Amino acid sequence: SDRTRAITAITAAATRTKAGIDLRWDDAGDSPARDMLDVHIAGGVVKANTPVWVAIAEDGLTVRVTRGENTDRALTHDGVTRHLSQAGRTDKAGAFRKLVPVRLAGSWRASATRITVFTQQAGGPVTALGMIGASDRARGSAQARR
Repeated sequence: SDRTRAITAITAAATRTKAGIDLRWDDAGDSPARDMLDVHIAGGVVKANTPVWVAIAEDGLTVRVTRGENTDRALTHDGVTRHLSQAGRTDKAGAFRKLVPVRLAGSWRASATRITVFTQQAGGPVTALGMIGASDRARGSAQARR
């Protein structure tokens, strides 16, 4: 069935090891609303010309439901994507290095926001991944968690 195939595909994808992406806040950022994230992928771990994506997600967003089966309930969501953009593509060797501007809207809580950088060809699996907290900027040039 489709359900069985979906579960099998999800399980296989979850067990595949992804290459790490090195992320570090650049100390040159002059405003908490606009900082530069140093993104580095070493050559040879990702295919050439692979898109590099940057996602900004926030946890703990609560919505009050006014209609339907959840009427009068407050639902809290984690990992809500606030912004998704392509930072570029890997070079012929599969490497990538760029200072990427990261802008948080005034209503976003830095303490609940994380930046995830990943590589993925259209329709294909994620092949490399790195994540760093927006609040890590305050700690200088904090390095990403993997």
